[in-house]
Order: sequence, then structure tokens, then C-alpha cells
Amino acid sequence: MKLLIVCQTVDSEHQNLGFFVRWIAEFAQHCTQVTVIANSIGSFELPKNVTVYSLGKENGASRIRRYARFFTLLWNHRAEYDTVFVHMIVEYILAAGIFWRLFGKRITLWYVHGSVSWRLRGALMLAHAACSINAESLRIKSSKVHFVGHGIDTEFFKPIPLNAHDEYHVVSHGRLSRAKHIESIVDAVSMLKKEFGMKARLTVIGGPITDDDLAYTAMLHKKCEFLSWVSIVGPKNQVYVRDALQTADIMINASTTGSVDKAVLEAMSSGVLVVTSNVAFRDMLSPFALFSQKADAAHLALTAHKALIAENAASVRTALRELIQKEHALPVCIERVVSRMQPSSYAR
Repeated sequence: MKLLIVCQTVDSEHQNLGFFVRWIAEFAQHCTQVTVIANSIGSFELPKNVTVYSLGKENGASRIRRYARFFTLLWNHRAEYDTVFVHMIVEYILAAGIFWRLFGKRITLWYVHGSVSWRLRGALMLAHAACSINAESLRIKSSKVHFVGHGIDTEFFKPIPLNAHDEYHVVSHGRLSRAKHIESIVDAVSMLKKEFGMKARLTVIGGPITDDDLAYTAMLHKKCEFLSWVSIVGPKNQVYVRDALQTADIMINASTTGSVDKAVLEAMSSGVLVVTSNVAFRDMLSPFALFSQKADAAHLALTAHKALIAENAASVRTALRELIQKEHALPVCIERVVSRMQPSSYAR
């Protein structure tokens, strides 16, 4: 199979999308040739059968210039791929789907988001298949839609032996926005310290995206200004995140988005206890008593306290990692995606 991948960025240092470099490398193991077209590129190392082209966003190219280069690359390299994998950017399927169809290219969309727009519906009409994590992550019922897991690199996000310590390390990782309720996590850790008498520190990893996120982040910094046990470190690359998780006792996630949060799965893969109020994880984490019914500090703190002092905490950590290895590991996910790229699997 000769594959064209269309994506947002190829940059191992990117705070949110650095993981995708490893996705491309995994796809390369299933393909004779991989061509990648990305809005922007940064630093990366990929196998020899992968060629990467940038649309120039990192150099300030306008949207019009990017689309012009996009179609030029599609035409010039049309003989170098027979299958197309579009990661999240439904607009490129809307723009090029008819072209790909006319030239007999098989189209697969990857989409993970709680919203359903007309753009998504249009892209799904043009695509032969669409892959996502679960029904909450692609909320359209269609024979074209397949659930394949999240593609977590479990060999990268893996546990290491923890040194003896007398202070619990709590981590929060993800976008700084109101929907993530980071202030509730800060208050929950404060309750662990004051109400439950636990020594604890909190590391908050992530940054804002929208203007409202910026305002929220400013509020969060002001709230934590005199809290010496809170470190808001900003957006970090995958290596920093991995290292932080490998020294963490627990991740607290107070998201109310309803979408499966990759950061939670990465923590589970790293052997970290996870407490979350995100309903997307209710069925997965309730058997381990790690699901918080509400995103407020009291519920989060009580759930975290019980998890940390539980006699079976070590076996729970092991079970969480095994769950990710079975259902969400990168090789498993990519193999499932590749199987859906075969013509015999398509719903016309």
C-alpha cells in the first residue's frame, strides 16, 4: 500500500501533536511508501520510506497559498499513493475528496471530537471510512464509522520504578481552559493537604489556545501565585510529559468535555493512578473506584484520597496499563486503521 497522510503538523516538539510523528512511523511499517502533507513541520525523524512536505504555515503562508500548494502536491504526486489518511482536518476532504474519488484513491478520516458539524458530515459522505476512539468521539451513526482505540505509544509512556518519597506528586495535563476546571484540581490538592493531612504537590502541564483560555490562565496564575506547592509549567513536549508522569503518583482530570482525553490514557499507560470526572471514562474507571461523580474539589479530593491509600493501589496501576496495552496501544490502533483502509471493508 502506498499511503498519503494529510495532517496538521509533523513536529515531535509540538505540545499537542508531537505524538503524531510516532503514528507516521507506525504507518510506515505497513506501507511501501508514505507521503505526508502537513500544514506545518518542525523537528522529526522518520523512516526512509516516508517523505514529508509542508504547506508552509510555519513560515506564515496564507490559507490561499497553503491550499494552492496542497493541490499542486496532490497532482504532482498522484501516482505515489493509492490510499489517503486525513487526520482531523475535514476541510481537506471537502476540498479534495472528489479529486481523490475520481482518481480511485481510497479515503479514510480520523476524527476525535464531541461536536458534529456540517463539515464533518460532508467529509464523511466523501470518505470511504472514518476511524475514531469510541461513540463519544465521533457522534455519527454510520456503517463507515469504526472505533479503533486512541493509539497510545505504550513503549514511550511506560512506568519506571519510583524512588522512595514522602510527598505525593499530583499531575494535571492538558489545555488550560474553563472546561478542564483546573482550579478545582488546585482546590482538590489543597484539600488533600489540609483535610486529609497528606503531603502533596501539583504540577500543571499545558497552555491556553483561545482568547478565553488566556483569560482563564491569567486567573489561574493569580489563584496560585502564593501556593508554593503548585507549579504551572506551561505547554511542554512529549518527553517532558512522559518524565512528569513517570514521577507522578496520580493524575487528576476534571474535564467536562465528554470526549476521551488522550492525556488520561497516557497517564494510565505510564502506570499512574487517574481520577477523572469526565463521563467518557465512567465505564472504564468506575470498576477501579477512580471516577469522580462531580468535577468539584470535594469529590475529586475524596476519590483521589481513597485511590492513593488503597491497599490494592499497585495492582490498580498495573491493571490500568494493561487495559491501555490491550485497547489503545499504538500498534493495535494503526493495525485496525490499516484494516479499514482495505476496499473490502468499505461501506459505499
